[in-house]
Amino acid sequence: MSLHQQRRLKLLGALAGSASIVTSIGQRSRRALRTGCALLALSGTVAAVAPASPALAGPRRADVAVTLTASPTEVTATGGVTTATAEVRNVGTDAASDVTVTLTLPPGAGMATEPPYFAEWKCDVSTAPTWTCIHGPLAAGAVAESLRFDLYLPGGAHGEAVTIGAAATTSSRELTTTNNTDQVTVHYAAADLAIGMTAIPEEVIVGGEVILTLNVQNIGAGETTGAFQLDVYLPDTMTPTAGFPQGDWDCQVLLNPAPGFGDYYCVHRGPIYPGQVLEPAWLRARVDSGTPGEAQTATAKVRPVDGEVSTANNTAQASVAVVEPGTIRGSLWIDQDRDGQRDADEPGSAFIRSLLFLPQAPVDGDPTEVTGVLNPDGTYSAALKPGPYIVQVQIESRYRDFTRPDVGDDATDSDIVTIQREIYLGIDAGNSAVIDVTAGSDTTIDVGFIDLTS
Repeated sequence: MSLHQQRRLKLLGALAGSASIVTSIGQRSRRALRTGCALLALSGTVAAVAPASPALAGPRRADVAVTLTASPTEVTATGGVTTATAEVRNVGTDAASDVTVTLTLPPGAGMATEPPYFAEWKCDVSTAPTWTCIHGPLAAGAVAESLRFDLYLPGGAHGEAVTIGAAATTSSRELTTTNNTDQVTVHYAAADLAIGMTAIPEEVIVGGEVILTLNVQNIGAGETTGAFQLDVYLPDTMTPTAGFPQGDWDCQVLLNPAPGFGDYYCVHRGPIYPGQVLEPAWLRARVDSGTPGEAQTATAKVRPVDGEVSTANNTAQASVAVVEPGTIRGSLWIDQDRDGQRDADEPGSAFIRSLLFLPQAPVDGDPTEVTGVLNPDGTYSAALKPGPYIVQVQIESRYRDFTRPDVGDDATDSDIVTIQREIYLGIDAGNSAVIDVTAGSDTTIDVGFIDLTS
């Protein structure tokens, strides 16, 4: 073997030994790694079951919180009063020093009453738009005295809103300042007066009366302030006669109204709250002229109140229809010979208590009785709205009695068929049969008396 080959073999042997050593070292390293991992796993298990050490406690700090409310949160568009209340508390774990609250008011707002007294706070309300109140220290968990102010808010448009704000501060370091401010919104709401009017009865004859009923409601979200006015305009064919106001109404008849005023001028003293329906005002008017078949219309207008939402519903109308009357006429006389017939020489007499026409089927607004007017000679004539009637004559029983009815000629007999006697009052009432009055009809009802003094 040559020298070169011998050197080559030695080199290969050395390399083989190195590989064996490396393999051995690698095997030992892998065993050590497995052992280390097992120890680490065991160590983790022990750590997991071992009790945790207590955490370090955080620093004690104050935490001032403010809450702001207002009542009501809606005022009238003409301006109003709301009560703003600020509540301050220390929700932290340490006392808060130098606690101060600042209120920020809307433009034009101010104190509605005398400045309130607070036992815990010193407030400066002399400057606008901010007021400042100083409390001093506030213990952890303590609640400060409520800050309550009655605020006047100036007028605003319907639906507009204004904001009142509150901010609390302290010289102490706080946990958080996110709860140091609050605000509340107050909205403006206007009144909206709606009027309705009805006329009863729906039909009337010339000379008859109509009752106009006025109904007013506030359908807006705000209240009215003070009084408001209402005018009623009658057609030239009507004359105002009387008013029967209810509740807080005051109505006057204006015989010669100035321009812009109605025949009736009514005032309601107010205020009217949202949703409030007023007691009705009842007014009377007489129909002085007209043609059967025509409609006569009265108009009522509410004068707009400040800031009113709409004036489209401030006017109402009501109409009545003129109908042709029927007539009941007749005469009252003394039946001197008591035969039930009026002789040519027997005199007429107006010496009675009353002459009445009693409707037997009145509708709403119709009178329950119509008083007749006697002429000195005992004759009478009455125009009546169509319908059934009874003629009633009342007399004093000590002076008069009724003669026998329906004796002989109907043109000259007495038409009183029933008598009601009130013995204790000394009054007798004589009634005719039911008379069906129609448009244009003419019915005669005569009444004969016996004179008890002769």
